[in-house]
Amino acid sequence: GLSEETAAELASGMGAGHVDAAAAGAGRCTVAEEVGSCSSCSAPIVYTFGSPRIGNASFRSIYNGLVPKTFRLVASRDIVPTLPPSISYRQLGREVWLDDTGHPTFVMSWAMRHILPARDSVLYHPMLSYFKLLAKAHRLAGGTELPSVFRHEPALRVAFQEERHDT
Repeated sequence: GLSEETAAELASGMGAGHVDAAAAGAGRCTVAEEVGSCSSCSAPIVYTFGSPRIGNASFRSIYNGLVPKTFRLVASRDIVPTLPPSISYRQLGREVWLDDTGHPTFVMSWAMRHILPARDSVLYHPMLSYFKLLAKAHRLAGGTELPSVFRHEPALRVAFQEERHDT
């Protein structure tokens, strides 16, 4: 697996939570490689939040073949998923775009991408922004309260209070 230092180098510019997730994901992949053809092992399911483009087309093809259940959550105007410019860098997995009301879009056409507001704000990148949008999506799907083991974290308590005022 990747050491924490290597993960930090690879994730320069990303928040600490992203570095932890990258290191955990890398560790999972290494375990899967070592297990090889283990019949009781299933492919990992990976969720990323505001992930930048991290590889070229060849890397993306290999990764998506090995980890087909990768979902990239993108907050409506988060600029980080558009970086670095896409001339040679590509995104991994399947995009799940969350608009400001929490509605997810799983397949977005070229035209729709150009109609929607530009992804131009770093203010949408903090994990708290993603948590708020996921809480809205959960309520839209009929849930009353987003279950979370982090419910007692001070920043999340604020998000839960704001969540009640948004409806």
